[in-house]
Amino acid sequence: MVTVAAAGPNWTDVMTAFGTVGAVVVALWIAIWTQRRADRQAAGERKHSDQQLAEQRELDKTAIEDERAHGRAQLEEERRITREQGQLADAYAVQVVLGQRPGDPGGIGTNGDPLPSETRYLAVMVVNRSPFTITRLEAQFCMGNSITPAHRYVRVASLRNVCEALREDFGPSAERTMHGVLTPFDTGIRFETDQIHEKYLSGPYPVVRWMDHRGTHWEHKRGVVRQITDNEQWTL
Repeated sequence: MVTVAAAGPNWTDVMTAFGTVGAVVVALWIAIWTQRRADRQAAGERKHSDQQLAEQRELDKTAIEDERAHGRAQLEEERRITREQGQLADAYAVQVVLGQRPGDPGGIGTNGDPLPSETRYLAVMVVNRSPFTITRLEAQFCMGNSITPAHRYVRVASLRNVCEALREDFGPSAERTMHGVLTPFDTGIRFETDQIHEKYLSGPYPVVRWMDHRGTHWEHKRGVVRQITDNEQWTL
């Protein structure tokens, strides 16, 4: 009888098997690591893309708001310019006219005739041709290097738009509350000086000031109208 010895493990096969399993594990780990890396990269790219999109949306929102704000500012500026132009046109619609008349006779000559006067009365007549009432109306007179206030004030209200039946025998009254107030319906206001000797009348001209319905102060001097501040000093 022949006895066959039991064969031991084939280490070559065992090592081959371990190598195969190890290669599979390594391959699997590499695949998992690669996938996770790809996922992290994709997530990072999505996050970056979302961030860029959010930033772009914020920029677009800011640009739209800036454009709207610019549009509102431009519209406000256009309205301001139009309003100021309208105010200036209304200010130039206030008519200012200088007048003068002889003063009292200078006595009686040797032939019994009155001597010509050597004095003059100056007056500035103001008519409001703007569509709005003006207030705080006042005037002074410039002569040479001096400036003098008016000494007499006459306000003439208009009765032209009041029918005869309503007026009857009533004339305009002196309204103290209307001092310095000139409506578009009034005839006008006249400021006068005392008698001034001719030698002092060197190129006289009036300076007239008032406040419009918006509270802006104006000055008319030598045909030019300009805005002034309240209580601004009177100058030649």
